[in-house]
Amino acid sequence: MPPVCITGDIQKLPLRAAFGAFLAELDRFEAEGVRVALRSLSHDPAFADQSEQLLDLEARLTLLERLAGARALPSGVVSAVDDVVARARRLLGLRQTIGRVTSTIAVGGLGTPPMVVRHRRGTPLGRSGEPDALWIPGARQIEACTGEAAELNALLTALAADLGRP
Repeated sequence: MPPVCITGDIQKLPLRAAFGAFLAELDRFEAEGVRVALRSLSHDPAFADQSEQLLDLEARLTLLERLAGARALPSGVVSAVDDVVARARRLLGLRQTIGRVTSTIAVGGLGTPPMVVRHRRGTPLGRSGEPDALWIPGARQIEACTGEAAELNALLTALAADLGRP
């Protein structure tokens, strides 16, 4: 089945609402989960505050991984942190895709915007037959990622509580 153009679908309420909910939940994960985990692993609230001000989320996730490895924590805790970080990075990729697609559609009046397409599972990106096509996930996939972001937030918050937040 060829990709279907869904440029108009972005303006529909369920997809817009899914975008908004996902972005809000990912921001909450960043503001709450990553913050408390860094505070807990660093044992230094000032260091955690500075890293929040100076580093983007990707860099703070890397810092979280390295702190977990350096603190001689049980291997189960280190692997749990690694799993959370890997899943969070995948969600960051989705956030970038959403930002790219919505900004492309928003500036559509400046020329012909790329056609936004939904590929069938397994169709490689960029091989839609349209050289200027963008891929966008559906509302159900975004809603699932919103739930995953909430789950990651809960996992990091619980981990920080188990390690004894300063």
